[in-house]
Amino acid sequence: MDITEGDPRRALVGLIGAAALSIALTGCAVAPGGTGTPSPAAVSSSPDSATGAAGDSPPQYSLNKRHHDRTELTAEAEAQLQGARTRVLQELSALPAPVAEDAVVTALSDAGAVDTWSTTDLADGTVHFETAAEESGCLIGTVTRAGSAAIEVGGWVLDGGCHALDGH
Repeated sequence: MDITEGDPRRALVGLIGAAALSIALTGCAVAPGGTGTPSPAAVSSSPDSATGAAGDSPPQYSLNKRHHDRTELTAEAEAQLQGARTRVLQELSALPAPVAEDAVVTALSDAGAVDTWSTTDLADGTVHFETAAEESGCLIGTVTRAGSAAIEVGGWVLDGGCHALDGH
């Protein structure tokens, strides 16, 4: 039995959905000029070109990783983050060597950082982290097993938070 049988609203929803899908799929194949064939300016044969597209892919594909970009910090936000950076460096410098990832995460939390993403490099034991601080932005850093820490300040990533989600 047809699911739209007897219910005109379902039939209308089905038709609208099919039309929207058709428009969306057609939109992917249509060049800016409105024809079905992309112009040479709309595609690139080199990923290093201005569009960043490769082969016959749409130029918009070069924007696929924009969610990894960070927002710009205001002067006020940067000043707040620098204060948080100083507190975090003090907490990290108090850690006994060899420094482990769980100790780094605890030190970050003790210094007021939240939503921490961390990982340990198995080759040398360096802990990498990205964490939110002062509701202003992010602290991005590393701590070696010997306890040497390096921290930078940065804005939020465009898809939210301080760490761009892997697999996007």
